[in-house]
Amino acid sequence: MVLDDVIELGPGDQIVVDGDLLEETNLEVDESLLTGEADPIDKDVGDKIMSGSFVVAGSGAYRATKVAARPMPPNWPRRPASSRW
Repeated sequence: MVLDDVIELGPGDQIVVDGDLLEETNLEVDESLLTGEADPIDKDVGDKIMSGSFVVAGSGAYRATKVAARPMPPNWPRRPASSRW
């Protein structure tokens, strides 16, 4: 993903980068991992889409507005979840 990519969404898709919703058809997003809100959120054109949430119903497309400064190489060492660096 790069800045300004347009990403299509459908049921079950994970939202991988933050962005602005360009089009939607009955789009509902589960943001519970980010906000704690248990109910799916109805999204309208112009709404923010947040990385880490999931599409539970409907479809749409959004433009990426926040991406990593640079991609990490595939063999980049990752910190184990249980360790403290």
